Amino acid sequence: MRVSNSVWSTTVMPVILDPYNYELWLDPGMNDADTVSELLKPYDARLMRCYPVSTRINHVANDDEECSPPVVLEFHLSIRFGSKARPARLLAEASVPLDF
Repeated sequence: MRVSNSVWSTTVMPVILDPYNYELWLDPGMNDADTVSELLKPYDARLMRCYPVSTRINHVANDDEECSPPVVLEFHLSIRFGSKARPARLLAEASVPLDF
């Protein structure tokens, strides 16, 4: 049977595990789907941090820790004073957790 590409789709969702479940998740001998499925539950958002990272992460060849440290974002605005636009510069420290 041939499956049309227009029908075939996949959704990729990362799994975030509690550290005490790492060993079970990584066990190559684990083949009990029910046991592993119990690990697939929403992770507590209060334990997560959200911050911008380097655009280095956009290239598949960069697979190291340098992709994940927080970066400082630089914003450039144009503020009008009368008829002239003057550049303004703001820096945002992104290593603090963002509340949603």
